[in-house]
Amino acid sequence: MELSKRFEEIRPYRDHEVKKVIAELLADDAFLHILDKIYPQKEECEQVIAILKTLDNVVDFQYKIIRPLVGRISQMSTDSFDLIGKENFDTQKSHIFISNHRDIVLDPAFLNVGAINKDIKATEIAIGSNLLIYKWITDLVKLNRSFVVKRDIPVKQMMEASETLSHYIRNSVIERDRSVWIAQKEGRTKNGIDRTQVALLKMLNISNPNDSTRQGFLDLDIVPLALSYEIEPCGGLKVLELLRKKHEPDYKKSPGEDLRSMGAGIIRPKGRVVFKYGKPINEVLSQTEEIKNKNKQLKVVAEIIDKSVIENYTLWPFNFIAHDKLNQSDRFKDQYTQDDIDRFEKLTTESLSIIEEHKEEAVQLWLEMYANPLQSKIDFNLL
Repeated sequence: MELSKRFEEIRPYRDHEVKKVIAELLADDAFLHILDKIYPQKEECEQVIAILKTLDNVVDFQYKIIRPLVGRISQMSTDSFDLIGKENFDTQKSHIFISNHRDIVLDPAFLNVGAINKDIKATEIAIGSNLLIYKWITDLVKLNRSFVVKRDIPVKQMMEASETLSHYIRNSVIERDRSVWIAQKEGRTKNGIDRTQVALLKMLNISNPNDSTRQGFLDLDIVPLALSYEIEPCGGLKVLELLRKKHEPDYKKSPGEDLRSMGAGIIRPKGRVVFKYGKPINEVLSQTEEIKNKNKQLKVVAEIIDKSVIENYTLWPFNFIAHDKLNQSDRFKDQYTQDDIDRFEKLTTESLSIIEEHKEEAVQLWLEMYANPLQSKIDFNLL
C-alpha cells in the first residue's frame, strides 16, 4: 500500500484541505458556541471568523489562529511561561520529542507556540482517538498538525494500528523532515510519577529497518522534554478519577469527563510554567550497545529518557511543601515560605471541594501528586 494511503486515517490535514475544513467548522453550531466562549466580545469573535475565512494553509492557521489563542490562554491562566533548553539540540534537524504529560490540550499547544516564538519549527502532535469525541475537535486538532493514535480497539486492530503509527512517525522524522511530539505514556500522569512506557518504545521500534535496535533509535533522534506546571490545572479531577478507579469496580471514564478535563485545563490557573528540552539521547545510547536482549535494551532506553525528564523538571515550592507534609517532616523547609504554605492549603481546599467521599484518601493522593516529582529526583540521585 502507498504510504499516503496507509496513513490516510491518522494524518493531519494538508494545505489543500484547509478551506473546506474551515468552512465545515464555521457551519458547526457547537464550534461557533466554543468561539463565543473564547471570544465573548462580539466584534472580536467576528474578527476571528473573518480571519478563518481567509485561510488556505496550515502554517497560516497556526500563526493567525492558534498562536494568538494560546497566547491569550497563557496570559489568562499562567503567571509566566518559558520554553528553555534550545541550546541542547540542533533546532535545524527533526526529532521526536518525548515528554511527560500533564494537560490534554495545553502540553502540545504551549510547546508549539513556544517553539514558534523561539524560531524552532513546530512539531506534529500525537493525540489519542478517545479525545476526538466531536467532529469539530477532530477538525481543529488535525488543522493544527495532530495525527491520531488509535485507542480502545480490538487487539488485532491495535497491532495493525501500532505498525501504521510507527511507520508514520519514522516517515515524518526521517523522510518528511517533520518533528513529532508524543507523551511518554498513554494518558496524563495522575500521580506525578513520570515514567516512559516500554510499550511506546516497542511501537517506535516496529518500523526500524535496521538489524540494530540502537541504530533505529539513533535515526529517530529522540529529545526528552520536561513539562512543569506550578499548579496542576486539573488536579482535583485527577484525584477524583483515581478514587473512582479504586472504589468503583465498573468505573469507565466517559467522553464527557475528557471534555471536562480539556476545558478545565484551558481555563484553570497554572501558576508558573516551564518546559525544558533535554539533550538528545543519541549521546548516551552507547549504554545499550552490549545488551543482547531487546526488552532489556528498551528498558534502558526508557530509563535514559526518564532520567532526562526528571533532571530537567522544574520544582516549585508546592512540591517541597507536599513532600514535607506527606512525610511529616521539615526537610525542605528552606524551599518555601509561610505564604507558600497558605497558598497551597487554599489551593488544596478549593481543588478537592468537588470530592464528597474518601476525603482523607483524596488529600493523600493530592499530596502524592505534588510530592512525587521531587521524590523522583531523590530516587534518581538528582537532588
